[in-house]
Amino acid sequence: MKSYLKIYLKFALFILITFTITSLILASIISFIHLSNIIYHTIINLIAGIIMIIWGFMIVKTFSKNAILHSLLCGLIFALIALMININDINLINIISRPFILIMTVIILSMYKKKLEV
Repeated sequence: MKSYLKIYLKFALFILITFTITSLILASIISFIHLSNIIYHTIINLIAGIIMIIWGFMIVKTFSKNAILHSLLCGLIFALIALMININDINLINIISRPFILIMTVIILSMYKKKLEV
């Protein structure tokens, strides 16, 4: 149980650090260049999708046998935290799409890994 907790804490730190660095980079860009709101949100969603795909690779690499189960758990935790943080301004597309990308990435990678083993 402690090993799972350490791994999930590493995943949480990965997400926190990458989103923090991304936010700092975007804040510095926006201070010099004015971007419209749509472009800003599109960039954030693209970067979040890329981070979820990287997180999916990390889950498949770490949990080779139960990767799909762990991706469902990580996706649920991520969605609940996103819902709690954004309770005043609920955007279901953003809350559901990121865990969906994570889960689909892990399913595709797990199927591909099983196909390579056969």
